[in-house]
Amino acid sequence: MGLPLIAWRAWSVTGAAPGLAQLLALLAVGLVLWTLTEYVLHRFVFHWQPASALMEQFVFIMHGNHHAVPNDPLRNLMPPMVSLPVGGLVWAGLVALAGPAGNWLFLGWMSGYVAYDLVHYACHQWPMKGRLARMLKTHHMHHHHLREEGNFAITGMMWDRLFRTRVVRRADGPAGAVPRTRLARAFRPGRWVSGNALALRGWHRLHAGDAAVDEIAVILRQLQRRFTHLEIPRANFGQRRHFGG
Repeated sequence: MGLPLIAWRAWSVTGAAPGLAQLLALLAVGLVLWTLTEYVLHRFVFHWQPASALMEQFVFIMHGNHHAVPNDPLRNLMPPMVSLPVGGLVWAGLVALAGPAGNWLFLGWMSGYVAYDLVHYACHQWPMKGRLARMLKTHHMHHHHLREEGNFAITGMMWDRLFRTRVVRRADGPAGAVPRTRLARAFRPGRWVSGNALALRGWHRLHAGDAAVDEIAVILRQLQRRFTHLEIPRANFGQRRHFGG
């Protein structure tokens, strides 16, 4: 409903006067602008490492709970109480900066946001087939399960390459090591393991045989020994399946 409303507003203000090529260019610029917004928010706001315990709890409520239980469908989409005010501010800002053309920029920006929401939800809830879909899912799953301080982009993966925050198949550091941050330390181990047990079951099933998953499994077995009341599945290392298959 939101995108047609924005398109109607943009057309009512400018019509086709700018020309088709210019309109498409404005939409493309808005779309790229969203991918950069997505990266900046995820890296510097959602993974902010505050000095105070109170702000740590705020960051956990804002985004850390998604890392604690990644496959909770209620935590895979941005709530309207956040997205609507932020979207309104961005719309007003783009119109203030670019005049009527800002409506078209915002339409591209919001189209990127809708794509982000769909891709992020799909990464956690659906099997994603096809080369691009598997690439998007792998990119985001590495952020969750290999190194949280990397792969901040969801749809605009080029930003992780450009800013050198891309996480490849192996995490940085010694084999099996996952860097710890204040955000990670804010997750109580028992809560983290229990919250991710179900998610990791599917992760192992889809990634059995991958070297990175072998490393994760070692960490899980160490955690399982500490929390023996939890049942965490082991990967079937003798069988390899395609991601999302």
